[in-house]
Amino acid sequence: MVSGIRHIPLAILCILTFSDIQQNISQILLTPQEKAQKFSKEGWICNRGVLAWKNSSNNDQQQIQCFCPPSYYGEWCQWMSDRLTIFTHFQDQTGDLSKGVIKILALFVVTINNLTKVLDHHEYHFTPALQNLDEKHKFYFVYPRPHQLRSNVNRYTIRFEAYLLNDDETIEFLAVWIYPIPFNFLPSQRLAKVLKYIRQSQLNIDHTCSSSKNPCSINGGKCHPLMNKLNDIHSYWCECGNGSYGTHCQFKDQSCFIKSKNM
Repeated sequence: MVSGIRHIPLAILCILTFSDIQQNISQILLTPQEKAQKFSKEGWICNRGVLAWKNSSNNDQQQIQCFCPPSYYGEWCQWMSDRLTIFTHFQDQTGDLSKGVIKILALFVVTINNLTKVLDHHEYHFTPALQNLDEKHKFYFVYPRPHQLRSNVNRYTIRFEAYLLNDDETIEFLAVWIYPIPFNFLPSQRLAKVLKYIRQSQLNIDHTCSSSKNPCSINGGKCHPLMNKLNDIHSYWCECGNGSYGTHCQFKDQSCFIKSKNM
């Protein structure tokens, strides 16, 4: 008996022709280099994606289906998505953050008619006890498709929010940074920033957020200065709560409230 077919069941051998047996033997005896050359099409036809075979509903023939990564799209993953590559790391200029875990939440935001919408997000962490604050992080955001939805009227920004996750399971808001994306028509951009942090108590007393009637106080919003614009006392960001939203938390979401019929 030929050693290459010793694992084929006897029932199958009875129905195989001599040419089929030869073909099976030739495939079994292929070297790794020969297999790679023979099946190289399956490995490259989907570019950076993953190839899968699916059965057609009309016949028994199998069709190729490509599953593309976020940075590519198309039937064969042949088109590259417009994307923004981010390089960043955190810098504690106070030296007070020695305990807990620092959480950085990066948000890809678009503003349309004074309303913001989060398109994508990325989260990463630092542990000061491990002295890893100097570690640089690289990630990317993908612009939405179709491209016709993008225009110069819509403003795209990257917002970084920093939180301190304490050992007692409490969460403390630390700071916020907002950076605009000026050329949203470019297919690829790069944003490299150092997130420098200081305590809000060290800010200018004339800052907009220091006023009791700050523009974020509507509907219980909180005013936070922008860490990347500390010299501008009029730069701020509103953290909305209690179901409010908008640039200054001026809108109230009533979808969760049911009015009584007697009212």
